[in-house]
Amino acid sequence: MTDPSFVAHLKEVLPADVRINWRYPTKSEDLVDIEIERVDGCTLLVWYLVQSGAARMLLDLYTFDEVRPDHVLEFIKIFVVDGFCLDVERVWLARCYTLTFDIGGTIYSVSRKARNPAAWENRHLANL
Repeated sequence: MTDPSFVAHLKEVLPADVRINWRYPTKSEDLVDIEIERVDGCTLLVWYLVQSGAARMLLDLYTFDEVRPDHVLEFIKIFVVDGFCLDVERVWLARCYTLTFDIGGTIYSVSRKARNPAAWENRHLANL
């Protein structure tokens, strides 16, 4: 099976050490599930709509709905280089983690509450 054109493009522009797996979750080729794994094991799941070019991004417990077609590739590139912003705020008995991607002035931001950060969150926070 040949790669969908968007997946083929990802393989051309992303570093060689980034693993890219994909599949069609249904019999239709209008939706492509793409898994992008960095060398540190952190994985971004992308539900890519071929017709519109829009996507839904899932990073651990963070879900970004309706990433605009013109932002999908940049969103993925930011993920690969760990260029997103992760803020931590103390809330009662837990912490609030807010993950933010800024693409050309458009902000994609999602929060979650947890007592402890995930391993990739710890690595990101340590590199600040």
